[in-house]
Amino acid sequence: MTTIFKRLAEIPVKTALPLRHLMRAGQLSESCLDDLLDAAELSGETSRLLGFAAGYLHMTREGVPVQDVIRMAKSQKRRINLAWSPSRWRAEHDKLSRAETLTRLQDASVIYDLAAYEATLPASAHKSLIRCSKRLGLEGLRQRHCVASYHDKIASGYCAIASVIFDRQRWTVQLELTRNPDAPIAITQIKTRHNGIAPPDVRRRIHDMMEIELPKQPDPSNSVPNYVYLDNLRRVLPILQQHEIESVTVTFSGSGDSGAIDDVYYAPQIAASVRATPIEQMTLNRVYDRIWITTTASETVTLDQAIMNITDNYLAETGVNWYDNDGGYGELEIDVAGRSVRLDVNVNYTQSTNEFCEIKDIDTGAVEE
Repeated sequence: MTTIFKRLAEIPVKTALPLRHLMRAGQLSESCLDDLLDAAELSGETSRLLGFAAGYLHMTREGVPVQDVIRMAKSQKRRINLAWSPSRWRAEHDKLSRAETLTRLQDASVIYDLAAYEATLPASAHKSLIRCSKRLGLEGLRQRHCVASYHDKIASGYCAIASVIFDRQRWTVQLELTRNPDAPIAITQIKTRHNGIAPPDVRRRIHDMMEIELPKQPDPSNSVPNYVYLDNLRRVLPILQQHEIESVTVTFSGSGDSGAIDDVYYAPQIAASVRATPIEQMTLNRVYDRIWITTTASETVTLDQAIMNITDNYLAETGVNWYDNDGGYGELEIDVAGRSVRLDVNVNYTQSTNEFCEIKDIDTGAVEE
């Protein structure tokens, strides 16, 4: 996470702030943000990064291999263009994939250590595992996709690749180790020629063959509520009471296409050491992986940061756009004794009056009524 913030600090604030807010709200994962920052570096077009972020998410959802192109372009030191159409991204994917495949076939063959996968997979699935870099290159050549670019990931133990055939059709399967002892291996991708996606019956058959349970869709009735900030307020109140703080006021403002927390005020004032008091809070992580998945995680932050996060989460729940166009401003106030929180959000609108309007005939110069 520290690396992400360092990278964000190297781009213009107007671009970095909205991206930080999206990541903080869980709408952009750290890996997605890494891809976006890589894309900005490879294209040299930092000013267009916000617009590209929307296109990136949309194209990813539509199955356009944007992530793979960015990753391969970085590896091959190739430039990209953020304005490419979906068809151009696909064409670049084919070109870069072929280059990766040829590299794997020309290099000396590297043997992969797949012992961790073999320990869990049934013996019947072992023969489908791709065990060397040249075999990986051949898989990319046959399937016309970018599996050869996964060499470094396989060599580092991040994933394994299997090749299986059903009904005379070859499927390339990406496997990853999990930290769940009940389901130690997950299937994260299944692709056929030209990046074709596996239909449900093929996915089920491959999961059955490898004795890996199909992932369950989240139950909407068990979804995590967005008002996690109330739970965090309950965690903050004892600290505020302990230091005899009567109220806390947070101010925020925004315009253009960015907004930010301005300051946190305590009454009465407190020392900097108190503001830095560590406190455990819950954070929401919302990531898109074919469906939107919302989870919670625990993290330790300072008292100041906890209160700013509470404000961000409460603001996100309102749905009010106080940061675009003319922007807006407001404040959040915590009444410690009254155990209440108040949020005021104001939006600026520029009013205009029409002072002149007429229509003239170009040929005669006559004013039309």
